[in-house]
Amino acid sequence: MRLLFITQAIDERDSVLGFVCGWLSAFAVEFTHISVVCLRKGGYDLPKNVEVYSLGKERGAHRFQYVFRFLRYIWRKHSEYDAVFVHMNPEYVLLGWLMWKIQGKRVALWYNHQAGGIRIRLAALFSDVLFHTSPFAYTARYRKAVRMSAGIDTVLFHKTNTQRQKNSIVFVGRIAPIKRLEILLNAALQLHNEGSDFFLSVYGESALSDRAYEKKMRKIGAQLESVGRIRFCGSVRHSELPYVFSANELAVNLSPAGLFDKTVLEAAACECIPLVSSPAFKNFLPDSLFCKESDSLDLLRKIKMLLSLSTEEKKALGEALREKVVQEHGLSVLAHSLPLLLSND
Repeated sequence: MRLLFITQAIDERDSVLGFVCGWLSAFAVEFTHISVVCLRKGGYDLPKNVEVYSLGKERGAHRFQYVFRFLRYIWRKHSEYDAVFVHMNPEYVLLGWLMWKIQGKRVALWYNHQAGGIRIRLAALFSDVLFHTSPFAYTARYRKAVRMSAGIDTVLFHKTNTQRQKNSIVFVGRIAPIKRLEILLNAALQLHNEGSDFFLSVYGESALSDRAYEKKMRKIGAQLESVGRIRFCGSVRHSELPYVFSANELAVNLSPAGLFDKTVLEAAACECIPLVSSPAFKNFLPDSLFCKESDSLDLLRKIKMLLSLSTEEKKALGEALREKVVQEHGLSVLAHSLPLLLSND
């Protein structure tokens, strides 16, 4: 089977979408040929049976040019693919569905957000199958929806030889209000006031619209920075995350209810213990690894409890979580399932 894969960016250095290159390398084993259409391309090293076509954002193209190039690509290459996989952007389904319908192409849309709206409702109508990983995803309500493996590259994400620092905590994600970093910083301040020994690393950067929020977070963390308890590390390449997680004991993720943040699974794959607030992980993580939403005191209690575990207990928990990621959310699980789900048979 041959696949048309549509996504925002093909760039190994992208801190958010760098994982897509790993996906395509795994998919290339399952498909005879993959044509990729992306909004922007950067650096990548993909198998020979994967071809990448950019709509030109990296060259400063305009929206009209994006649309024209997209329609030209999917028409010119129509004889080179049998099925379509649209990753996260329902707009592409709306643009191409009629052409694909006439040509008999099966269309899959991967959409994991909770938010609905007219675009996703129409795209869901025009898609043959809807993929999601979170039970709270908007598309999970449809009969044609299929809950998928999150596609974690467990070859890349594994415990490295990096020394794991005792009592270390890491936050990885955009510095934005939805990530609720202030809850973690307030818990860390209380942890410091109690005289606890710990170190918190914050990896991520803010969008232009969230710069005021980042400034506020840095102000909250200033006291901890002055005593060497916290470091704001900026963005990190996707390929470097295994070293980040391997260097830390706990990975705190405070995304709100419903979000199934893949960095939680990436941390677990590196045997770094996740502590989360989103109930989307209820069937994956034990109850001891959940904290109440927007509750810094409950978060504080859970951090203290987990840091107090013995080295052997932390090691055993980390190893068990990694095995669960491999079995339930490994990239090979996702890649093997795609051809069958995208087949017209």
